[in-house]
Amino acid sequence: MRTKSPSKSSNSRVKLNPITDDSAIHVIARMRREASNPNGSHTEMISSDPSMKILRIQTEEFCREFHLDGVSFSSDENLCIFYQKYVKDGVLSVKGGGKSTILMYGATGSGKSYTMFGSEAVEDPGIAFLALNLITQDLETWGSFKGCTLESGTTDEFSS
Repeated sequence: MRTKSPSKSSNSRVKLNPITDDSAIHVIARMRREASNPNGSHTEMISSDPSMKILRIQTEEFCREFHLDGVSFSSDENLCIFYQKYVKDGVLSVKGGGKSTILMYGATGSGKSYTMFGSEAVEDPGIAFLALNLITQDLETWGSFKGCTLESGTTDEFSS
């Protein structure tokens, strides 16, 4: 993906190439609306336009916009809604023989594992559980898939 280099001014826009429904890569941002600095005060305001495709990050010093395929705020959408809107179509593609990868990226404590695996509460499953549930719900009735193996894996990468 090509991106437009941000200008050196205090306000800039980053626009990714337009993405169509049949593109191989979709970029969705899922986050909290406000980010805190180490002393607990809010330093950034994060917002989106009504289409939920433009992400704005604003501080006292700058404002930056990112054009994405979707923006999801954890305060507005639980994991089931996020899955329905942004992940389920990719899982259905896998059921039809396609391939799909879900990648979480973010700082320690930002919610990557929670988004993937949810919590122990039954009403709050992660997207990995929801995806595997959808993939496997019909396996017993698909005669041509008997003896097939479903492989799934996760990994954590840390850099310092």
